[in-house]
Amino acid sequence: MSLYTSQIWIATVRIGKVQELKQTTKGIDVLNISAVTDRSVKKADGTYEDVPEWHNLVIFGNKAKMLANIKPGETLNVKAKVQTRSWEGSDGVKKYTTEMVVDEVTFNGSKRAADESDAGGAPAKPASAAGGFDVDPEPF
Repeated sequence: MSLYTSQIWIATVRIGKVQELKQTTKGIDVLNISAVTDRSVKKADGTYEDVPEWHNLVIFGNKAKMLANIKPGETLNVKAKVQTRSWEGSDGVKKYTTEMVVDEVTFNGSKRAADESDAGGAPAKPASAAGGFDVDPEPF
């Protein structure tokens, strides 16, 4: 398997499908989420149209546990590294995937954020080392 990590990606995303919380072979929690952003595309008539673009988010450690029960439609602010992996499939063909490996996450305008604010929580605090959560090092 080869691995390429590139730029930092910061975006507000809407949650699509949340997969089951799993563990790596080293016992680190990992959660995969599909999420969507909208990008504006200029049409031939000069107007703009929002076009959805889907992304694969990968979250490790305590952040994965924290997000395991997130619901489709909720929004998050994420800071992530863009990562492309490749491997050889069982059919012998080289396969590729591009993922966003999440470093920081905050709840954004969702019911959960409002509930945490009402409960005296601090939803704007990122789930990172700076945010007071234990962060596992990347398992790569």
